[in-house]
Amino acid sequence: MFPSDKEHWQELFRQFGSYVIVGGSGAIMEWCCFAGLVYFTRLSYLWSTIIAFVIGLYFNWMLGRAITFKDVVTDRSIWREMCQIFMAGAIGLILNVILMYGLVEYYGMVKIMAKITATFIVFLWNFAVRKYYIYKI
Repeated sequence: MFPSDKEHWQELFRQFGSYVIVGGSGAIMEWCCFAGLVYFTRLSYLWSTIIAFVIGLYFNWMLGRAITFKDVVTDRSIWREMCQIFMAGAIGLILNVILMYGLVEYYGMVKIMAKITATFIVFLWNFAVRKYYIYKI
């Protein structure tokens, strides 16, 4: 599962670095949406988490497809790829909501800090599922 050749590891670090930039852009988009929904519209933090996550996921998919995984995007159905991304995203969303609830309700963390913490944890899940399942590289 983990080849030892230098080129493989260089490519993995290149993709991960690219995903950090792409994911960071998506995270900033998500955090801005979340903050706007929570602090300006007074929508509950859990609903804000869901809405912001979906917006961030879509943004991240589009950017990741164009930048990070552009070399492995094939002629397969874009709808299949999008469904896989959103199914993996659904699991990420569940993790995100559970983390948000736990961090806010049980640990008393400030909502935006809980959102940032949850995002970083789910970020690792998203990269792994894209790398090893969706794009299989």
